[in-house]
Amino acid sequence: GILGAAITAFSRPPLAGSDLDWGQDLGRVADLLKRRGISAGDVAIAYFGGDLPSLRLPGALDLLEERGAGRRYLVVSRQYLYLGPEAVLYPGGREGVLLALADVRRPGATFLERAGDSMDLFDLGGGVGGAPSPDPASVTR
Repeated sequence: GILGAAITAFSRPPLAGSDLDWGQDLGRVADLLKRRGISAGDVAIAYFGGDLPSLRLPGALDLLEERGAGRRYLVVSRQYLYLGPEAVLYPGGREGVLLALADVRRPGATFLERAGDSMDLFDLGGGVGGAPSPDPASVTR
């Protein structure tokens, strides 16, 4: 009934957590990459938050700022996985988020691990960019 629908609606927050806005998980991503032996130079990132990936992950490709050669690993803020490119705060970053969302859905892309509450690491097995973009609502990892 109505009570059950209300409980369901409010039991799932529209955001993954408060780490989305402040950048605490960028440090956790750096630790995760180090633990797994992954160089930041092999990583592209689509980050939503109040920090700069270039400061926490020097050498990583920031997809909201630039395009570049394909990277094997991709880190995506769960904010973008939940809400899609509409969550991008400035127009220039939308294309990078669309590329990231397409890449995590393509065959061969593998979810590896979550850093904190807000960042997901994927192994793309190749490089970032170029896959057709399916429905953004289908990624809920």
